[in-house]
Amino acid sequence: MGLYRHVMAAVDQTDDAAALAARGLAIAQRHGARLTLMHVVDQRALTSGGEVDVPLFGLGAGGKNAAATGGGSQTEPQPVPFSTDDRLIVQAEQFLQEIAGHLGEAEVGISVAASGSIPRQIVRTAHELSVDLLVCGAHHRHGLALFMPSAIDGIIHHLPCDVLLLRLS
Repeated sequence: MGLYRHVMAAVDQTDDAAALAARGLAIAQRHGARLTLMHVVDQRALTSGGEVDVPLFGLGAGGKNAAATGGGSQTEPQPVPFSTDDRLIVQAEQFLQEIAGHLGEAEVGISVAASGSIPRQIVRTAHELSVDLLVCGAHHRHGLALFMPSAIDGIIHHLPCDVLLLRLS
């Protein structure tokens, strides 16, 4: 048995995700460890506008409740099948499944969560899954971003495991 038993690759929905996942898999296989692909849906993007045309329970065109219209047939309010959060989580799960499919026959776990704090959710998931190694990408930073704390800063100091940062294009 190798040094690592559980490797987690935290990926975003960029072109670099497949390469990062492949590196995570190579490390996991070298150590006889399992691999989990992880993505966090950033809920902050949802609170800054969201979708205003998503129908609510029983509301039809013009904002009138279909069940409250007088006379004729009464219709039961229909639930919205998915909230915006749910749709983004489903999309993220499909994205990770697609990446896992490119990794061949390897058994790969998938973890998707929605959070207002990506670093906090990565740390929480690493604790919950007893991760030994986190593999994540470091994007090039330019200008004022060089003076601001990065998401990595919020992760490395609170993780219960080793971290491997891969330089991404």
